[in-house]
Amino acid sequence: MLHLKIIVLTFATMLQKRIFHRSFLWILFLAEMFILLPLASWAQGQHCNLLLQGKVVDTHNGEALAFANVIAAPQQIGTITDESGHFVLSQICPGPLEMVISHLGCETLRLKFDIQSDTTLQIELEHHVELLESITVVSKRVEGSATQTKSTLEGAKLDALMGKSLGESLKSIAGLNTLKTGPTISKPIIHGLHSSRILLLNNGIRQEGQEWGSDHAPEIDPFVANRITVIKGAAAVQYGLGAMSGVVLIEPAALPKNNTMGGQIHLIGRSNGNMGIAAGELEGGWKKWKNFGWRLQASLRRSGDLKAPAYSLTNTAMSERSFSLAAGSQTGALEWKTYYSYFQTTLGILRSAHIGNLTDLEAALQSERPLFIEDFSYEIQNPKQLVRHHLAKLEASRNWENIGKLQLIYGFQFNHRQEFDLRRGGRDDIPAIDLDLTTHSIALSFAHLPWRKHLSGKMGISGLYQQNRNVPGTGVRPLIPWYNSPTLGIYWIEKWIANKWQVEAGLRYDYKTIQAKRFDEQQNLQTINLDFNGFTFNLGAFYQPGDRWMLSTNLGTTFRPPNISELFSDGLHHAVAAIEEGSTDLQIEKAWKWINSLKFQQDPWQVEIDAYFHLINDYIFLQPDATPRLTIRGAFPVFSYQQTDAWLWGVDFTGQLEVYKDLLLRIKGNWVRAKDVEKDQPLIYIPADRVEGSLLYAIHTNSHLKDIQFSCGLEHTSRQNRTPEGVDYAPSPQGFILVNAAISGNVLLGKQTLGIHLKLENLLNTAYRDYLDRLRYYADSPGRNFEFSIQYKF
Repeated sequence: MLHLKIIVLTFATMLQKRIFHRSFLWILFLAEMFILLPLASWAQGQHCNLLLQGKVVDTHNGEALAFANVIAAPQQIGTITDESGHFVLSQICPGPLEMVISHLGCETLRLKFDIQSDTTLQIELEHHVELLESITVVSKRVEGSATQTKSTLEGAKLDALMGKSLGESLKSIAGLNTLKTGPTISKPIIHGLHSSRILLLNNGIRQEGQEWGSDHAPEIDPFVANRITVIKGAAAVQYGLGAMSGVVLIEPAALPKNNTMGGQIHLIGRSNGNMGIAAGELEGGWKKWKNFGWRLQASLRRSGDLKAPAYSLTNTAMSERSFSLAAGSQTGALEWKTYYSYFQTTLGILRSAHIGNLTDLEAALQSERPLFIEDFSYEIQNPKQLVRHHLAKLEASRNWENIGKLQLIYGFQFNHRQEFDLRRGGRDDIPAIDLDLTTHSIALSFAHLPWRKHLSGKMGISGLYQQNRNVPGTGVRPLIPWYNSPTLGIYWIEKWIANKWQVEAGLRYDYKTIQAKRFDEQQNLQTINLDFNGFTFNLGAFYQPGDRWMLSTNLGTTFRPPNISELFSDGLHHAVAAIEEGSTDLQIEKAWKWINSLKFQQDPWQVEIDAYFHLINDYIFLQPDATPRLTIRGAFPVFSYQQTDAWLWGVDFTGQLEVYKDLLLRIKGNWVRAKDVEKDQPLIYIPADRVEGSLLYAIHTNSHLKDIQFSCGLEHTSRQNRTPEGVDYAPSPQGFILVNAAISGNVLLGKQTLGIHLKLENLLNTAYRDYLDRLRYYADSPGRNFEFSIQYKF
């Protein structure tokens, strides 16, 4: 049943205190006048000057519904809700009014009432998630706009991915790929870029680990997330350095505000690696403390050696454990939250990737099978990684009804990374790399309410201080030096909303320094000071000509200082079994990214197409050297960091067709093209073309068994033929097709729900190697996997 709550409020305008650069203010002012004056003249002639605003939410849980269509008839004035579910309609004529509100997966609501003054509504829609899934949904807590291209994993879709790593989960979104270091380590790629060109925001805190390495997976447990949102465009204006290609937002559910206790339990088993996963969550309130909520969450994961179709992948076992605590309360206009999480993982590195001499290395690169194969084991031997990550957060905010919201967030992180090599003389327990990274961050922001009924914005300042230390006793020259690095940023964003349009502009300035100390080859202590600074600008627009079409465009310029690895790497990087060499002569990357998105929805179709163009000056990349190097630890490939000017462009697409009642055809894919402009050749390590297609059939029943779904699909990855000639150690692998299938459903146990999922991955046990796997030179990727999982909500 649909419910509607109408609350009539008096809307008061405000004058914002101007504190930013006058030239930028004039640009915003002239843009507003250019568009608003003609509308104002028409409104005065018609005496239609009322304001109708409100929020559209899900009737089940109160969560905001973004991109809902809101149309006022008979004037046919329409708009779409923003990321917080809010909408604003101006130039409304007094008298009888009919509203039409629609959203993907919801029943269309028609509302008739008489309007005589400025009015605010809260509208609840019945949101069905059993079958239709919206292509793009934005969290109510995402500080963004409709001008940014976004995709989200939430609800049933996120539940189906539980148990996968963050990198593997994000791969289900069109335009995202995964950079791997063997079968146990993965990190996301957005539009061909990864690592320090993608920013991860974990519960509002910028994730800061040793993210510079391709083998360094994010220290984040996806079980903490209630929603994962990906912003595909350049979003550095708000989020800061690192958001060159996109932002990944990991968001937990809002804390409960009542005294009811609830939670959920996940149990997952996988055949490949004999993996077991257990996770649980408990949350509630406190009877003696109104509006106080808390949550406890924990997970455990254990796996043995994974298996390719023809052999065991020796030493790919892993273990992982994590937990988090959260609490918060709201008293009037004041709100505070606190959060702490701990993440620990031990990852085995494929044994066959560590070779003793040049002859064996050449043989390994040419062999179809690994040179080192043992029977299945849960034991994690050297080479391996051991990573521990602590994250703590304090957040406070104050709302002023007629002004806006002031927010202060402090974050603390401590990352301890150890990498163990094959060592002689009983020294296997001594790490070859032992790094401690401490990060303090603070962000102060103010979001003001609409000015002149159309212009809303946000401004803020953020600071970050990092301290990296090499723990003594490794007996190895450090790969990464001792360093301190403070960063300071300031930004201002304004957004203009009126009827079918949204226009947004933002400007940011960042300053970063690195103070490093290291020993040269003659054991002389060197002190190196580097300074980086620059401006970031963003301009975007969103337009919805009707209730079927949505178009957005966003142009952003960003810059990225070289990361620590690119500047200072000098030695063996054990996890990737390669020697990496950096350079302090590297310059700042400077980039422009233009992304355009088109969305169309009309039963039985849903289509989304994103096209982008990325120009990067002084693009930094890892180039394989021609000759491997023999060291006292063995023979290894050599990679050095170099720079060039680069172009990247491509297309992502997602489509859904209801072929028959409850039968859906889904397709998604992405193409990326990248060019080294200086050498007029393709860039190395760019994702190959990928297309996925699937059929989904849903069965609706009135029994205790609900939401039954069957799906089967094909995933096709082409061979990457666009590679620079004579550069890589081995040719790119052949393309491959994987067959997958799944069945799921929910069982009602009184007021509780038991979700059951059965997935079959690589059903035909296809042998393949992924071009984006740094260890593809030595072994195939994992083969067939059966997964069974249950989720109990109470």
